Amino acid sequence: MTRFYCAPLDRIGAFTYPNLSDTGTITHLGDLDGWRYFHVDDGVPLPTAEGASFQPVELTDDLAARLRAEAPACALPLIVTDGEQRAEHNAPLLEQIAELEARQARPLRELALGIDGARERLLALDNQISALRGQLEA
Repeated sequence: MTRFYCAPLDRIGAFTYPNLSDTGTITHLGDLDGWRYFHVDDGVPLPTAEGASFQPVELTDDLAARLRAEAPACALPLIVTDGEQRAEHNAPLLEQIAELEARQARPLRELALGIDGARERLLALDNQISALRGQLEA
């Protein structure tokens, strides 16, 4: 769901903001190039104005860097790009995959030597790796 929006600075005063007591927050991140940027919590209704609206924004690396330079410290944790979210999600999975792949050498050697159960141990490792790869976000 889109969480980043911008609105024209010259129309900010025209917006009517919803009652946010129970739904979440709209956080001002910074003003750039005639636009005010916001992070909007999931489920929060967008402010409305005649002749203007909050526009969804794709948070690119460049825009994120510029907003981080403008945003108050309390808002910095909200400025996370999709790529950064994917990397954070994938990091522990990739670490687990690397650990499992490192454990394949012994079952491979045992398989080559014809030791009983080596094939099953190797398949078990491969199944674990496949399951973890299925959880990775592209």
